[in-house]
Parts: sequence; C-alpha cells; structure tokens
Amino acid sequence: MTNLTTVFTNLLLILLFVTSISSAQSVMLFQLPSSMSQIEAAEAHGDTSAANQFRKSDMQIKHAILRDFKENYQYDSVYFFESADVDKLKNGKLDELLLLNLDGQQIQTPKKLQDYWIANVSFYPKEFIQVEKNGQTVEEETTEQHFGLGIILRNPNYAAVKGKLRFTPCKIAKRGSLFNKKKRYYVFWGAKPFNEKMVKFANALKSSQ
Repeated sequence: MTNLTTVFTNLLLILLFVTSISSAQSVMLFQLPSSMSQIEAAEAHGDTSAANQFRKSDMQIKHAILRDFKENYQYDSVYFFESADVDKLKNGKLDELLLLNLDGQQIQTPKKLQDYWIANVSFYPKEFIQVEKNGQTVEEETTEQHFGLGIILRNPNYAAVKGKLRFTPCKIAKRGSLFNKKKRYYVFWGAKPFNEKMVKFANALKSSQ
C-alpha cells in the first residue's frame, strides 16, 4: 500500500509540475530594430559610408539585444526575426520567417506555431477608448503616455496589447571610449523588467483574450 501511495504521490507531483510550466509554453517572436529607411536614404544620395555605418550599428544593436535576452529572459522561448520579414508575420506566413535563437543562429520555424506573442522596440503606441458624448459613442485617445523607447507586446494580429504589458521601458545606448570610435559599442537594457512583467501579467492577459 505504501508503494502505491508513493507512486501516486510522484505522479501527482509530475502532473503539478507539468501544469505549472504549461502556462509559459508560449513563444516570443521578437522583431529586431532596423535602420532600413536611413540606409535606403543614404544609398539614394550615394553616401555608401553612412549606409554601411547604419548597417554596422544595426548589427551591434542586434547582438546587444540577443545578449540581454540570453542573460535576463526566462519566461518562454524567444526567437528573433528581422524587421524586413514583418509583413510575412502579419500575413501569417510563419514558415517563411528566418528566425534566430539566442546565440544568433538561424533555426527552422517550430512546427504548428500557434501560441505566440510578438514584441518589438518602439515608442508608446497610441491607444483609444470608447466614450459617450452627446448620446453617441466615439473613440478618444487615452492620456497615458510614456517617454522614450519601450518593448511593446503584441498579439498574433500585431496589435499592441492593453494593460501593463503594452509598454516596458528599455534603453539602447553606446558605451566605451569617447576618444576611440573603434572601442564604442551598443548595449541594450530591457529584457529583465520585461521578463518580470511577463511572469506577473501574461497568464491573466492570455486568459482575457
């Protein structure tokens, strides 16, 4: 009888463990920032040097983001994609996305990818609410504002979610010697507070959708 009780207890613990992690089995698809418009403008004016500098900065920023997420984000699996592929994502062509893992290595898109979030770096997205005015329902922009860049969480339709996860402050900054350009590099900060918010609010947000 004791053995049966032990087996039952172990099975129950395994079930509880699986249940506890199942809520975080979604996937985060993170859109990497791009200076494509500046690159195209520089090339249109024949400024190859400036275009190459933008490309170099983009590459450094990408590695900074990957490094920060590798060190500070654990809520769910996160993969990265280039901004040039955002239309494929919006059109549901997930199998055509070129995804990168935390080490910057290209991977195949996970099969049957359905439960996923999208995130990108941007300014606070405008938000509208419905209000009654003169007997009519109209939309007004909310007064909530945030200064600077942030990580924006989006649903699979690429719409910014409402609530605490709509905007998480982040920073992209240059560090290193001010007197030697070759020793200047980019750093990204934001994965840790984003992870903390996901742990606190993502399950409730998912249940409300």
